[in-house]
Amino acid sequence: MFVHLHVHSNYSFLRGLADPVDLAQMAARLEMPALALTDHQGLSGAIEFYIACQAQGVQPILGLELTVRSPSEI
Repeated sequence: MFVHLHVHSNYSFLRGLADPVDLAQMAARLEMPALALTDHQGLSGAIEFYIACQAQGVQPILGLELTVRSPSEI
């Protein structure tokens, strides 16, 4: 059993190309029990991804990748 836990969709500017629905469909096709969506700096595709995973029988895992800077770097 294999599950991707670090996936960017097309909602991650310049980091991902795949549509959240396509990601869910591919996970189902590859018989993955779950798939994580960890877009960069936002959760814009989270609802679309969640609904698509539910429709495909894949457990959605939602995450977020943030860039954090210390106050001295601002």
